Amino acid sequence: MPAMKMMVKKSTGGVAPQMVLTMPDQSSSVAPVQGMDVCDDGSDHNNFCIICRDGSDKANSLICCNYCPQVTCLNCMDIPQQFRQAIMSEDVIFWGIMCHIGQQLVDETPQPYFGFYRGGLEVLDKFLPILATLEVSKQA
Repeated sequence: MPAMKMMVKKSTGGVAPQMVLTMPDQSSSVAPVQGMDVCDDGSDHNNFCIICRDGSDKANSLICCNYCPQVTCLNCMDIPQQFRQAIMSEDVIFWGIMCHIGQQLVDETPQPYFGFYRGGLEVLDKFLPILATLEVSKQA
């Protein structure tokens, strides 16, 4: 029996009408939360890491961004051991990776990501490596 090639009938399906969607006002900004919070069940933050999209089964392993509701787990950040205690201080602010990327788009200048800040200065002595692939869409 000769070999057969499986083919699907091509179809254009017609043309869909174009629509203009109105978006809510995006100009309002979120006021920063004072101090760094370690997310627990009572917060307004997400329950899943923005990078790995995984929840947490250990206490104190999701770090809340002080400027948006997103969280990052400690498994996705390569925090040097000597800074692990310093980042949990009350006066340290965590700036999530998505807020950092958003600020780069506004400023149009790439900057290294440090993540943790005290008094406007970086807590870490070098940039904060992210240990997973962050998927970012250009539009929602």
